[in-house]
Amino acid sequence: MGPENDLQPKKPLVSEIPERTLMVFAAAVAILVITLQWRWDLFTDHFLWLLVPIPGVIGLLYHSLNIAPRFTSRAATVSKYVEFVEYFDKAWNPRGTTFNALSDELGGSVQRYIPSLAATVWGALLLTIVFAIPALLTDHHAHGLVALVKAGDEGLVALVFSAFGTYIYVMQRLASRVNSGAMSAKFLLTSAFQAAISIVGAYVIGACGLLSRLPDFQGGVYFLGGLFNSYLMEYLRTSAVKFFRPSNEPTERLPLRMIDGIEDDEVSLLAELGVTEIQHLATSDGGVLTIRSLFPFNRVVDWIDQAILITHLRGRIVEARRVAIRSASDYIVVIQNLTQADDGLQTQAAFTLTRLSDLCGISYDALQELGFNLFWDYRVNLLCRLWQRDAGLASDTVPAQPGPMIAIRDIVRDGGFPSADLMALLYKQRVEAELERQAVRDAAAWRGENPDGDPPKDEWFEERYTAAVEAARNTAALGAQPKPRASTRDLYKETVLRRLN
Repeated sequence: MGPENDLQPKKPLVSEIPERTLMVFAAAVAILVITLQWRWDLFTDHFLWLLVPIPGVIGLLYHSLNIAPRFTSRAATVSKYVEFVEYFDKAWNPRGTTFNALSDELGGSVQRYIPSLAATVWGALLLTIVFAIPALLTDHHAHGLVALVKAGDEGLVALVFSAFGTYIYVMQRLASRVNSGAMSAKFLLTSAFQAAISIVGAYVIGACGLLSRLPDFQGGVYFLGGLFNSYLMEYLRTSAVKFFRPSNEPTERLPLRMIDGIEDDEVSLLAELGVTEIQHLATSDGGVLTIRSLFPFNRVVDWIDQAILITHLRGRIVEARRVAIRSASDYIVVIQNLTQADDGLQTQAAFTLTRLSDLCGISYDALQELGFNLFWDYRVNLLCRLWQRDAGLASDTVPAQPGPMIAIRDIVRDGGFPSADLMALLYKQRVEAELERQAVRDAAAWRGENPDGDPPKDEWFEERYTAAVEAARNTAALGAQPKPRASTRDLYKETVLRRLN
C-alpha cells in the first residue's frame, strides 16, 4: 500500500458538531442568561461567573468549527510530502540504503495526530475551574471587590487582582490563536497551568506582605503582574539562570524568535510541541511538524530552512540577511555558483562570501567550508528540492543526465570536480586573489616612498613576495597550507609593475 493511501484516515478526523446544532445551543444559552438576569438579577451581583466559562467555550467552539477542515487539509499535504521524500531518497541514494525516519513517524497513519475532543474538553474545564476560584472568593463578600479590598486580606486581594490580569492575558492570547489558526487543546491546558501559577504566586507574595509598603497601589501591581505574567516569569527565569549558572557555559541558547516569521503565538505553540530552541526546529521534520502544529507546510519548511543556517551562524544571521542569505538553501546557491564555469557567477559568489566575511568577522575559508558542509547535507538538499516546484517527480527512475532531479551534490561530481580537487582549486584561486590585493598594497607603499623613482629591483620583489605569499595564505587558507604554483611569483610581479605604470 502506498504512502498516500496509508495516510488516509480510517475514521472521521475529529468530532464535527453541525453548525445548526451549535446555533441552537447558543440561542438557548442566550435565552437562559437573559431569563436569569431578568428574574433574579443573577449576573449583576455575580458578573464574574458570567466571564469564567468564556475562554473554555471559545476553545470548544473553535475545535468544533475549524479543526476538522484544517487537519484534513494538512493531512493531504503531508501524504504528498511522504511520497515526495521516497522519490527523493531514490535520487539521493539509488542503492536504496538511505534511512528514512518518516517510515516510523508518518509511514503508517496520521491517526495519532488527530486533535482530541476529549483533551479540548478537559483543557476548557480546567481553565474554567481556575478562573472560578477568584469568582468564588469575591462572591463571599456582600459587595464584591470593594468589600474584599476593605477587608485588608492582602493575600486574597493579590489573588483576585492577579486573576483579573491573567484573565485578560489569556483572552488576548486566545484571540491571537484563533486569528492565526493555532488553537489547540494544549493551549487551553497550558493556559490553565499558567493562570494557576500566576494567581498562586500572587497570593503567596500578598500573604507574605512583600508589597505592604504600597497600600494604594497593591491591586494595580498584582493586576499588572497577572497581565504580563509570561514576561515576568521569563525575566525571573533569566535572572535566576544568570545568578546560579556559571559564566563559562559552552553554548548560548538560541531562541525561536531569531527566525523570520515567528512571533509570540508561534513560539508558544511550538513550545507546546517540545520545540523551544533553534536546534530543535533545525532537526525537525517538515511533515511531522506540520501535522502536529497544523501550520501551513510551506511556512514550516521555511522555518526549518532558516533554523539550519542559524545553528551555524548563530547571532551573525543578521549580517547574512544583509547580503540576501536568510536560509541554508540560499547559502548553497552561492556555493553552487562557485563551482560553475561561468566567470560572472563565480565572481558574484566570491564577492558575496567576501562581503559576508567582512560583516560577520569570519574568515572567507571558514564560510566556504561551512557552505560545502551544507552543500552535502541531506536535509538541505531535500529542502532545496521542495522549493523547486517546477522540477516535478514524474518518474520512479532517476534521470541519467544532470538536472533538477539530481541531488545538488551530484552537480559537483558530474562537473568533473571531486570534492578534494574542487577545494584545492578554489583555495588556489583565493590565494592568487589575495596575492593580487597584497601586490596592489605593496605597489602603493613603494610609490609613496619613491614618488619619482624607478621600479624596484629583483631583491625587493623577492623579499616582498615571500611576505605577500605568507599574508595571502594566512588570509585564504583554513588548515592545510599547500605550496603556491610556479606562476604565482610572476603574477605578483606583473601586478606590482602594472600598478606602478
